[in-house]
Amino acid sequence: MTINELKKEKIAILGLSKEGISSGEFLFRHKIPFSILEQQSQKELGKNFDYITKWKMPYFLGKDHLKHLFEFTFILRAPGVPLFLPEIVKAKQKGIKISSSVKLFMELVPTKNIIGVTGTKGKGTTCKLIESVLKADKKEVFVGGNIGVPPLDFLEKVKVKSYVVLELSSFQLEDFEKSPYIAVILGIAPDHLAPESAKAPNYHKSMKDYLEAKKQLVKSQNKNDFIVTKENDQLSKTIGEVSKGQQYFYSIMGEVARGAFVSGTKLKVKNEKVTEIGDINEVKLRGRHHLENICAALSVCSLLDCATKSLRKGLFEFMGYEHRLEFVNQVSDVSYYDDSAATNPEPVIAAIDAFDEPLIVILGGSDKGQDYTKLGEKIINSTVKVAYLIGDMADKIEASILSAQKKEKLNRSFRIIRAGYPEMSKIISDCISFSEKGDVILLSPACASFDMYENYRQRGDLFKKGINLILE
Repeated sequence: MTINELKKEKIAILGLSKEGISSGEFLFRHKIPFSILEQQSQKELGKNFDYITKWKMPYFLGKDHLKHLFEFTFILRAPGVPLFLPEIVKAKQKGIKISSSVKLFMELVPTKNIIGVTGTKGKGTTCKLIESVLKADKKEVFVGGNIGVPPLDFLEKVKVKSYVVLELSSFQLEDFEKSPYIAVILGIAPDHLAPESAKAPNYHKSMKDYLEAKKQLVKSQNKNDFIVTKENDQLSKTIGEVSKGQQYFYSIMGEVARGAFVSGTKLKVKNEKVTEIGDINEVKLRGRHHLENICAALSVCSLLDCATKSLRKGLFEFMGYEHRLEFVNQVSDVSYYDDSAATNPEPVIAAIDAFDEPLIVILGGSDKGQDYTKLGEKIINSTVKVAYLIGDMADKIEASILSAQKKEKLNRSFRIIRAGYPEMSKIISDCISFSEKGDVILLSPACASFDMYENYRQRGDLFKKGINLILE
């Protein structure tokens, strides 16, 4: 696909999400006509309708918007729009091309230096770690995808020798066709097995479908490409085995055949020889799960001929990524951490493991079809002193904690607080009232945010803003 070929298509943008807006802006910059199909009304779109006003392109809003789908030859689908919708299935049968902003970017981008990162959790942090190393090595790098920056936003700036790091969700990968030069498969756990909200109706009907979506990242790799998988995660390695690329690994549990690993307290990478990068005690990120992200990033960057000093600087000086176990403030010997991006149980378990201090953990939100059994067990067998439960999933999380509590005899103080749907200021003030010197207040919900907030970013931003206002 080229720009000239794109101009010959009759194009519709399906879904005016962040990616849909990015697609519209890209087409508008290149003077390519298009239409907008969106399920929300003008009122529901709010400020996003300003883009429609700016573009002056045809648009179809509301519940009947899909009736117009068959008038087009090329559809740019937002990730939140399910491929299994009957109208999408019928459109494909009619030969209408179904694409997306990420797929279009992969068709048009001039560089082959593409690194694609997927997995259930850790994608954003791993992408930012890779960026940190590449910048330390004086390479031009762009980061986009599910991380919050649609790649069409920076396509025109990318040169042949540039590097692009893409965080790719399962919804962005469902119909992916062109694999990156380096693919990274982080740890895999059940996710997106139920619709998160009416505005985000996409989901995977089974774990098999979820895994199939992830496999799309590597299906078209060749022998000159590279695949990096998690050594101790069978699902990650199973996806990696689909690739025809050269296999590399990462692990925090000892040496791997090729790739990055932790041995004792030393961070090392093994290609033709083993190179020691440094001591993990010097890493600024907190938590063993972040060590895994560091190892994944190290495996990637060692394949890109980055100098050892750049590897060390980029990994060891990295301070963290927003909403991922992000330190917010410390007042009166109480510390506050924002882990709002933890939208399923596994990263919350990892976050709890990162602390020896007594914890007050804010949990809950909207459903993603998750099993909270292991989270309940972790809460009971940890330093958590208060589980502060909010939102739709409070009942389910409480049940998992109580079930675990029946099996264990607690020799410490522990409380469950059922708070309902309070304002963030109330959540924070309640948690402060339960705290003592040396405690940590941790927002790590294990759920999506759509029952109370627009997204996990808004939830985390309100938490940070509220803390700083209360503590002024």
